[in-house]
Amino acid sequence: MPMDNRHGKISPRQSGRYGRHELALYGTTCDDVQAIVRTLAAAMLPIRSVLIDADHSDKSEADPFDRWQSDCAGGVAFTQHGALDRLPTQSALFGYDCIFVNGNHHAAQQQIVICREEKSNSLRKRSAELKDVIAIVLNAEGELTDTVRELIPHSDSLPQFHPTALHELASWIHQNVLTPPPIHGLILTGGKSSRMGRDKALLTYHQEPQFLHLNGLLKSLNIRPFISCRPEQASFFEDHGLDVITDRIYDIGPSGGILSAMMQHPDHAWLVLACDVPGMDAETINELIQQRSQESIATAFAGALQGFPEPLIAIWEPKSMLPMLQSIGLGYSCPRKVLIQFGAKTIRAKQPEKLDNINTPDEAADYLEESGNN
Repeated sequence: MPMDNRHGKISPRQSGRYGRHELALYGTTCDDVQAIVRTLAAAMLPIRSVLIDADHSDKSEADPFDRWQSDCAGGVAFTQHGALDRLPTQSALFGYDCIFVNGNHHAAQQQIVICREEKSNSLRKRSAELKDVIAIVLNAEGELTDTVRELIPHSDSLPQFHPTALHELASWIHQNVLTPPPIHGLILTGGKSSRMGRDKALLTYHQEPQFLHLNGLLKSLNIRPFISCRPEQASFFEDHGLDVITDRIYDIGPSGGILSAMMQHPDHAWLVLACDVPGMDAETINELIQQRSQESIATAFAGALQGFPEPLIAIWEPKSMLPMLQSIGLGYSCPRKVLIQFGAKTIRAKQPEKLDNINTPDEAADYLEESGNN
C-alpha cells in the first residue's frame, strides 16, 4: 500500500509490542517466571523494569468498568475492561528500560529460554514465537535439555547461565541488551534574541559565529550535530552545509525545537546546547556524557543559584518525549519543569561559570573582555 503523504512525516520509534527492550521468558512455570524476573530486576537496579503477565483469576463475570486500584505505598494497579491496543500499552510503558514478558501468555521481540524438561510440552506449543532467542538458563544440573536443543538448534552458541547465577544474566542483559541510545547534538538557534538585539547564534566569541563553533565542538567529540531553527532560518544554515531540523511545534519556546528533533530521530538521545553559552567547551560536555543516566529522562547540569536543572545544557533521553508532550497537553511548555517533575538527574559542573548564558550586548562585551577573545 503506498504511503499516505497527506499527513506530516514522523519517524516511528523502534519498538516491539510493548517497548524498545522487551524480553519474553519461556520454558518454565508462571511462578518461576515471576521469581526469575524478581531476581533480575533487583540485580539491575536502578534500571526500571516491568513484568507483563496474565491474570489467572476467573473472569466469567467480568466488571463492565475499568478498575484503578492504589495501595498504601502509592503503587497503582490498572485493569481495563476489554482489549488494550498497542498504542495505549506503549504509552503506559514508555518510561521503562526493560520490559519482561511471561512467555506462557504473551510474545515479545526477544526471548530467554529456561531449561525445564517438565515444561517441554508448553515450550513446544509456543515454539513459533522463539524467533530471536538471546540467552538460555540451564537446568539444575547446568545442562541444556533435549527439547531446547531440538527447538533451538543454535542453543550451544548462545550465552548460557546457571539458574543459581541469575545475577550474571542480569549483568549480561544490562551490558548487551540495554545499551544506551546513541547521542545526537542539537544546537538551539531558533530564539528571537530580543534582549540581545541581534541573532545570538551569529555572535563571534571564538573567531567564528557561535553556531559554527558549537557545530565543530560536537564534531570533535564524534557527535553528529544538528541545527534547531525556525523554518525561515533553514536555508541560511543549509547554505553552510549543516544538518537542520526546523521547528514543527511553534510558539512554545525551546521545547518545540527539542520535540521536533525527537520526532525526526526518536531512538536517539539529544545533547542539547543553547547557542548563548559561549563558555561551553569539550571538557564540560564530557562531564555531562560521563555522568549520563539513561535510567532518567535526562541528565542536566544544576543551576548555580537554586540548583534547578538546566534544560538547555542537557542530554534528553528518548523516554523524555512522552513526558514533554504530556506537559504541553496540560498547558506547561517550560522544559525545566519537565525535568523537575519527572526527576531528571542533575550534576554539578566542575567550572559552573562555563554555563553562564549571555543575553545582552553588555554581557557579550564583558565576556569578550574577561576571556581575552575580543
